[in-house]
Amino acid sequence: ELEDLTYKVAEIIGGEFIAVDVFQEDGRYLVNEVNGIPEFKGFMTATKINVPEILTHYIKARIKK
Repeated sequence: ELEDLTYKVAEIIGGEFIAVDVFQEDGRYLVNEVNGIPEFKGFMTATKINVPEILTHYIKARIKK
């Protein structure tokens, strides 16, 4: 459900790379904001996911196409 919501938002907003800030309230997901220049410091701290590394791989793959 959350993944579907973020894909719908990305499709509506457009752009190659955006961040969708979402809250959960009463069992529903609510879009708070959409960022065209996202920051991931808090996300990376909480999840230990290296976003710059993932983006680097993504960009390299797109360039090769």
